[in-house]
Amino acid sequence: MDLDTNEIVEKKFTPAPDYAEAAELYPEYINPDSIKYSEKVIGLNDERMAEIGLYFIDYILDIEAR
Repeated sequence: MDLDTNEIVEKKFTPAPDYAEAAELYPEYINPDSIKYSEKVIGLNDERMAEIGLYFIDYILDIEAR
């Protein structure tokens, strides 16, 4: 997101990891409920992405102010 214009400059959605495979290797680290999200891609529209970006800008500025 361009911080001056709040315009989305790049959209890249990557799928979630294969939690079922990870659970076989490291069962103590994987929540079984996560398996249903294996390799899913959740896309966001530009408005929602901008909303989340603005939230993080405010959050970072608040941390830096402390």
